[in-house]
Amino acid sequence: MTHESMSREALALKRQALQQQLGLQRQLITATLSRGAAGNDAYPRSMTMRFLTEQPALAATLFAELSSLLLGARLIKSIGIALAAGRIVQAATSARKNSTP
Repeated sequence: MTHESMSREALALKRQALQQQLGLQRQLITATLSRGAAGNDAYPRSMTMRFLTEQPALAATLFAELSSLLLGARLIKSIGIALAAGRIVQAATSARKNSTP
């Protein structure tokens, strides 16, 4: 055998070993993810994020109540009106852009 054919064989063996290693890592990741989804480790792990994702209506109501306590109802109404006005302006400008030739 020549030196070149030996180095090709060595590279082929290294490639095969790396492919096996990647396959094992993929199996481990798959097993970890499937085990986590079935158990108590399911996404999201944070209790706060679970509450927000599982109870969005209750979370929105709670947020509105807390913000009205902290900021005051007048300020919240003003912010709501400002956001609505901003949406109207944004819609008007996007309509103007779409109608311009």
